Parts: sequence; structure tokens; C-alpha cells
Amino acid sequence: MVFCGKPSRSCHACRVRKTRCDQNPEGCGQCVNARRKCPGYRKLEDVIFKDESGKVVRKFQAREARSSQKLTFAAKSAASSEKSSTDQDDGIEFVLSDTTTLPRLNLAPTIEERAVAFFFNNYVMAPDGGPSIGHMAILHKMTGSLPEYLFSGIKAVGLAGYSHSVYAPSLMKHAQYQYVQALRATNEALRSPILVTRDSTLISIHILSIYEAITGTDQKSLKAWADHIFGASALLKLRGREQISTMEGRQLFLQTVSMLLVTSVQKNIPLPDYIMEWTREAREMIPFFSPGLTCQEVMMEFTAYNASICDGTLDDSNTIITRGLELDCMLKDAFENPCDTWEYETVFTEAEPELLYNSCYHVYHDNWVAQIWNGMRCFRCLLHERIHETIQAASLEHPPRLTDPSHTAQLQLSTDIMCNMQADILASVPQHLGYVSRLNRYPTPQPFIGPWKPERGPAGTPMRMSGPYFILWPLWYAGVMNVTTDATRRYVARNLKLIGDELGIQQATFLAEVLDKKMSISFR
Repeated sequence: MVFCGKPSRSCHACRVRKTRCDQNPEGCGQCVNARRKCPGYRKLEDVIFKDESGKVVRKFQAREARSSQKLTFAAKSAASSEKSSTDQDDGIEFVLSDTTTLPRLNLAPTIEERAVAFFFNNYVMAPDGGPSIGHMAILHKMTGSLPEYLFSGIKAVGLAGYSHSVYAPSLMKHAQYQYVQALRATNEALRSPILVTRDSTLISIHILSIYEAITGTDQKSLKAWADHIFGASALLKLRGREQISTMEGRQLFLQTVSMLLVTSVQKNIPLPDYIMEWTREAREMIPFFSPGLTCQEVMMEFTAYNASICDGTLDDSNTIITRGLELDCMLKDAFENPCDTWEYETVFTEAEPELLYNSCYHVYHDNWVAQIWNGMRCFRCLLHERIHETIQAASLEHPPRLTDPSHTAQLQLSTDIMCNMQADILASVPQHLGYVSRLNRYPTPQPFIGPWKPERGPAGTPMRMSGPYFILWPLWYAGVMNVTTDATRRYVARNLKLIGDELGIQQATFLAEVLDKKMSISFR
């Protein structure tokens, strides 16, 4: 069995004509417009791996036949020479006998091959023609020429995920070994003036951080995860402005910045100026408008705003409120009247009360689009938490300040916005966990079992580990907000445990424990 990469979800007619397929279950729009019967969609699980057994056997038989012919020709030549010198009538033909022992063929993929396939199928997302820029899609172009440090990291993450999916904890020892190998080799690459600026080195650090998320069970592993991300930040500086000159370089740069935003907020530090400057330049190089890019710029502005409040540089209450509302307005405007592929559908239902929050869920173009929406929601909540805290603290001073009707109204408005943003984050959970997609808008009624299994998630849409990985931090933040109720905290903790227990992302289990025990976390 050979892994063939991520297969197309399009119908047969669209694949042949290389046209974009809308993947409508009742028949794609291209076929309807062409007035032809849609041939339907293939099962992706049947084409991810291709049975090459017959091909391998034919190659082997052809090779043996050629060897046999050479031996026969050599034997006949020798016999012919012997005949001419000895006048004998019979030539000798040397051929392979039936008793010749043939080498044994191992056609089944090895554990490492399965692990690599698991990694690519779950964590690598290629752009699909919609708004998504994908996730580590550059790896598809690098296949066949992966350096050791990158390949070891892929095997480490793949083995860690695969071991959980097939209930084989013994594979974790091999995953840990590959992680150590990847860590050692990556450190060597970082010391090389040639390798340090290559895309593969930056991707390797991304992959190491994923491994820490999958296997991390305590505060120490959380720090290791953050250290990998800050290591990537230092690498961005070494790579210089040239990295944003190519499409692949821009994608890697922007994905790294997205990860840095989480750790910067947790540590209350601003992003470096060079990152903010290069992000603006990267945005100007992209020929289309993306709410995600605007959102990312505002998020970076927030890290500077938040850090200045924490270190006391910004301490004027009115300035804090005014600047916070300016940033909030920028985030809100970026997502006003989005194009079709950025919009999401809200579905209301009384089914699956344990799964759904407030009896509704969202359906997005894909998990990447949902991640961008949730990033915007998290940062709007962070802004309004700052505004709310500032007004509340001023009202408790002696004498009290900011008690006029406008500030009182803002206090309530900020609370309402935080509650709405929190509810929207939680409405995206079913799609991230594989229960719904734009191809199947109704959550499956099966009991809670492994999301990668056929019983979980709509037919033809295999579960991807990247979905739970994307929702991890927005989900945790929704559970620790100032407006979070006990019922909401229980819902968040339950889903974090589900991600940890069923999908094997142990960082989720740790965050669920943090919520249950009302602990604090630190990346320091």
C-alpha cells in the first residue's frame, strides 16, 4: 500500500475537466450547468492508499527475466565456444530452476510509513481554491527531498497520533526517539549558516511544537511548546525580509506570526517591530482582500496595547478605553459583509444537547476559516475585558470615576459583546471535532467515539487532527473569560477532555484539568 497524498474531493467529471467542483451531495453545480448527470464522489478512504502489489511483482518478475536471459545468453555463448573447440553436438542452456529461492516481498507499509501518512492526512492542508491558504502545504512540494531533521519530526508527530488512533501506546517510545532525533538535528541546522534560513528549518520548529501539544501533560511541556514558538520568532528575524518575497515564504511567515500571537498575549509582551513591519509588507503583496490578514494586523496592534497597559506605560483610563474601542472597531469592520466563502451558516437544533452549546452550531467553508473567525472573537473579547476592567476599577476608586451614563452603558455593552463572542466560539466546536462540515450540515447522532472512525463525522469527510488542534486555545480561552458561567466552564472542560481522550492531544487534557481546578498557567 502506497500513500498517494491528499486526494481530490471533486466528482469524476470535474477532475477530468480540471474545473472547480462545489461538491454538492445532490450533484455538483458544474454538472448541472452542463446538463449532464453528475457521476458522484468517490470514497476518499479508498484512494488515500493505492495497492501497488501487482506492479511490484511485475517489476520483480521482469527484472528476474532479464537476469535469466543474460545468464542464458552467457551460458549459450560459452557452450557454443566449447562446441567449436571440442566438436560436441549439444549446447548447454543455463536457466533458473523451479527450486530457486526468490527474495521475500514485504508489500505492507511499515509503521513509520503509516505514521507519515497519518501526519500528511491530518496536519497538512493544501489550498482548495477557496479562502484558505492551507496548513504546511509547502510540504507537498518538498516530498522526496526532506532533510533528516524535518523527516524525523514528521515521523514523531505521526507516530504519536497514530499510536493513539490504533491503541498502541508502545509506539510512543519510538515517537519520543524520533522527537529527540528531530530536536538534535534541528539544533544542528540552526547552527548552520546555510540551513538556518531554509523553509524546512522553520517548518521543523512548527512540527516540534505540534509534538509538544500532542504529548504535553503538564506546565513543563507547555513551556517547551512556547519555547519552540519563540524559537521560530528568532528564526523569522534571521530569515530576513526576503522570506516574504515568495508565496510559500509568506504563508510560513504568517502562520508563524499566528502562533506567536498566542504566546505574546499570554506573556503580556508585544510582537517585535520587524514582524509587524514585514506583516504589513506581506499583506500588500497579496492581490486579494482577506479579513484574516486585516485581523492579524489588528491582533499585533493589540499585543503592543496590552503590553503597555501591563508595564504601566499606558495608564490613562480614557486612553485605554478609546484605543481599545478603536481596535475593536477595526476587527469588527474587517468581517462586515464578507464574501461567500468567508460567511458561515448558523443551524439551530435540539439534537445532541451534550455536543451543542445553546442548541446551535456554525458551518464554515473549512476549519481554517473557522480558526480566523475565532481569532477575531478571542481578541475582541480580550479588548473588551480590558475596557470592562478599566471602567470597573475606576468606579471603585475614591472618589469614583467613569460613572457617567456613557461609561455605564459601555460596561454593559462590553459584557454583551464578550458573551456573544464566547457563544460563537463554542458554536464552532462541532465542526472542529468533525461532527459537521459544509458537505454534511447535520451532526451525527452516534455516541462519543473516536472522531477518525466512520461512525463519527459525515460520510466521505475523514476526521483531521488539525481541527481539534485549531480550536484548542480558543476553546480554553472561552472557559476562562470573566463572563464564563459554571455551565459554560463544564461544557468547555468536557470538550477539552474529549479532544485529549479520543484524539490523543494531551495538552487538551492538561488544559481541562486547569479549568476544573481553576488553576493558572504560565509560559515562563
